[in-house]
Amino acid sequence: MKTITTLVTIVLLASIAATAFAADAKTGCVDVDRILNKVEAGVQVKAKLAELAKQAQEEINKMQESLKKLDKADKQYQTKEAELQAFYSTKESDIHLVDADLTKKLYNNLLLVVGEYARKNSYVYISQKNDNVLFCANDVTDEVIGLYNATYKK
Repeated sequence: MKTITTLVTIVLLASIAATAFAADAKTGCVDVDRILNKVEAGVQVKAKLAELAKQAQEEINKMQESLKKLDKADKQYQTKEAELQAFYSTKESDIHLVDADLTKKLYNNLLLVVGEYARKNSYVYISQKNDNVLFCANDVTDEVIGLYNATYKK
């Protein structure tokens, strides 16, 4: 009986200690989409992608104008139309690849910044705010944006 009482006491003390630790544990959340869109590097990425899209659209417009001058029954029209479609697909794919590459770099840098922020401010856990998170009492998004910009200033 004494062994059971001792075991129950140990379990209760461990549970109280875990609860006390959890109560003192500092947690927070960040809105990753907002960060990627608000940090200076993210704004630069969006501007670069917009410029690439604009250049591609200008070239597509030129190709469409030259296509309009041809007779649809002409074999050259069909060739130019196929070239236009291939060019469009290639540019669209290129822009998506650049977007994925640059966004991955931003995200990897973000992970480093969030880790640094958590260590400096004694956080045990920082989660990603998303549709599954109904409430976050300690949103540190703005602080992380500031730290990201300070860390990755160009």
